[in-house]
Amino acid sequence: STLLTGASFSQSLSQSRIFPTTIVQLVAAGEASGELADLLTQIHQQHTRQANLKRRFKRSLFMPLVTLLSGWAVSMLIVYWVVPQVANLYAVGAYELPVLTQWLLNFSHTAKASMGSLLVTFILAYMGLKWVWSIPNIRVKLEWALWHVPGLGRLMYLHSQADAFLVLSLTFKAGVPLLDCLMLAANGSSWEHVSRDLKNAIMGLQQGQKLSQILTKMAWQPQALQLIRIGEAAGDLVLSFSQLQSYYEAQVISQSEWLEQLLEPVLLILVALFVGFILVALYLPLFQMGQMM
Repeated sequence: STLLTGASFSQSLSQSRIFPTTIVQLVAAGEASGELADLLTQIHQQHTRQANLKRRFKRSLFMPLVTLLSGWAVSMLIVYWVVPQVANLYAVGAYELPVLTQWLLNFSHTAKASMGSLLVTFILAYMGLKWVWSIPNIRVKLEWALWHVPGLGRLMYLHSQADAFLVLSLTFKAGVPLLDCLMLAANGSSWEHVSRDLKNAIMGLQQGQKLSQILTKMAWQPQALQLIRIGEAAGDLVLSFSQLQSYYEAQVISQSEWLEQLLEPVLLILVALFVGFILVALYLPLFQMGQMM
C-alpha cells in the first residue's frame, strides 16, 4: 500500500519492519544505482548460502547434543530406577559389596535424594548465565572463551566472520559508504565481540586510520588482514571482502564436516564408557556371589 502512495521500494520495506536494516540499505543502494534487479538476485543468492551455512552450523551442534542427551537420559534412568532396585536385592546379602558398586549405590542415593535441589540449581544457573550473557562487557569475554574451545570454538569464530564479511561484501559492492557498511555489519552480527570490533573500526576510520591498521590492533586473523591491506592498496576492498566471505564460508563447511566426523564417535565412546561403568558396577556382586558358591 505504501508503494501506491508514491514511496520507494526501500521506504516500503523500511516501514513494513519485516526486513532487516541491511536489506533496506541494499535495496536503497540498488535503486540509486539503477541495478536493483541484479542486486536483488545477489541478495537472494548470498542469503541462500548464508542460510545453508547456518543450517550446517546447527546440524554440527544438533547431532552431538542428541547423542549426549540420549546417553545422559539412559544413564539417569539406570541410576534413578535400576540401581535402587538392585540395591534392595543386594541389601539382603551379608557380604561386602565391591568398591565400584558401593560408589554407584552412594551416587544413586545422593542423586535421588537431592533431585529437587539439583533441578532448582540448574534453573538458577541457567537464569544467571542468561543474565550474565546480557551484559556486553562480560559477554565479550565469554565469547572470546567460547572461541577458544577446541574444535567447536573455531567453528563459532569462523561462522561469525563469514556473517560479517557477507554483509560487508554485499553492502560495499552495492555502493554503500564504508562507514555505513561497517555499522550495518556491526548491528547485524549476533556476536558482541565482532560488533564491538567493527564499531571501534568506524571510530578509527573517522580519525584517519586505515581499516587494516585498526583490525591489526584487534588481533584479527592474518589472512583477513593481508587481503584487506591488498584491497586498500589496490583500491578494491569489494574484491577483498568477497574473497574473505568465500574463504570463511569454505572454512565453516570444512570445520563443520570435521566436527561431525569427530564429535559423534567421541561422544558415543564417552556414553558407552559411562554406561559400561554402571553395568560393571551392578554385575560385580553377582560375579562375587558366583565365586563364593
